[in-house]
Amino acid sequence: MNDRKESVLGWSLLVARLLLVGIFGMAAIAKLSQENGPALFAVSIDAFEILPEHLVILATFVFPWMEAFAALALLLGLWTRAGAALATLLMLAFTGAVYSAIYRDMQIDCGCFGGYLPDFLKKVLGTDISTRTLIRNGIIIALCLFVVVGGPGKLGLDNLLTKKPANDPEAEDDPDSEDET
Repeated sequence: MNDRKESVLGWSLLVARLLLVGIFGMAAIAKLSQENGPALFAVSIDAFEILPEHLVILATFVFPWMEAFAALALLLGLWTRAGAALATLLMLAFTGAVYSAIYRDMQIDCGCFGGYLPDFLKKVLGTDISTRTLIRNGIIIALCLFVVVGGPGKLGLDNLLTKKPANDPEAEDDPDSEDET
C-alpha cells in the first residue's frame, strides 16, 4: 500500500477510535458516575422485558464496565482490536434488544447513556426506541468493525509494541519492508 493511502487509513482509524471512545466512554461514565446511574440503567434494562431480574442486576453492573474497558482500550490504542470487538458485541446485544422492543411494539426509552444525555443530544440522537435507533446502532457497529479489521491506526500503543527494532535481522529479511537501500 502506498504511503498516502496508508496515512489516510491510519488517520481514519484514529478518528473512528476517538468517535467510539466518545460514545462508549460517555455511556460508561453516565452509568457509573451518577448517584442513581445504576438504578436508572437497571430500570432501562428491565423495561425491555428480556432478562430475568437476577440477570438485569448483573447486566446493570457488568455492561458499564465493559463499555469503560472498550473505551479505554480504544483511547490508548492498546488491545485495540479486542476493545473494538467488545464494543461490537455490546452493540449487537443492544441492537438485538432494540429490535425485540420494536418487534413487540414497545414504547420505551433506549436507556442509552444511562439517561444522562444533554438536551441537544437527546434531540439529535433521540431516546425513544425506533428504526432511527437501529440505524444509529448499525453505524456504530460499522465503525467498530472498521477498527476490528483495520487495527489501531495512528497514535496507537499497539503500533509501538509490535514495531520491530531497526537492528532486528528478521526486519531486514521482511519482503514487505519499505526500507529499500
